Amino acid sequence: MTTVNSMQHQHTIPWFFRKLHALIRIIDELGFTQGFVFLVRRLKTPSGSTYSIKPRHANHQLLLRAGTSDPSVFRQIFFEREYEPLMGLNDVKLIVDCGANVGYSSAFFLTQFPSSHVIAVDLRTHAASYRHKEPISLL
Repeated sequence: MTTVNSMQHQHTIPWFFRKLHALIRIIDELGFTQGFVFLVRRLKTPSGSTYSIKPRHANHQLLLRAGTSDPSVFRQIFFEREYEPLMGLNDVKLIVDCGANVGYSSAFFLTQFPSSHVIAVDLRTHAASYRHKEPISLL
């Protein structure tokens, strides 16, 4: 017979391991110090503010806007490694990033495929003003 306490324990363990796995991914991508700063900024930065972060898989500092989808998209690309299946590709010449938003995918691809050219397209005008602190050559 399963008691309430053992059922709660069964739900706690998977939650704990999911959180631990996420923390390991953050530290792997950002390092311990910058990973800690990232977590604190996610909790404490007021909506509408921006902060920069330098992931291991990007050659440039990237801006994140608090209170937007930026942290979630950043997480998908750099922590969950959404594009990892593409890493085995060779001789990539051209990448078209449709729906580029603020350019996290473009920054990732330019770092992984440095001899490629990226065409980043996003029709929303608010995204273009936050692309990068330092301009990077896309073509």
